[in-house]
Amino acid sequence: MNQIDPQALFRFSIQGPLISQRQLPQGELQKIRRELAAREYVIPGTDQRSLGEKTIEGGITATGPAASTD
Repeated sequence: MNQIDPQALFRFSIQGPLISQRQLPQGELQKIRRELAAREYVIPGTDQRSLGEKTIEGGITATGPAASTD
């Protein structure tokens, strides 16, 4: 059996709740992003423990959280 890449599994765990919804009431997507950003994570390959709303909104790159531009 193939080994699942820990970074891919992490990305899916964050993006899953965002993409699994067929249709969300107005404001619900932002609420989910805020809830995800408020959590603490064990992010594979980094000591970072949190994700910003903008990172979650923009997606997570193949190597980890997207670089912050602010």
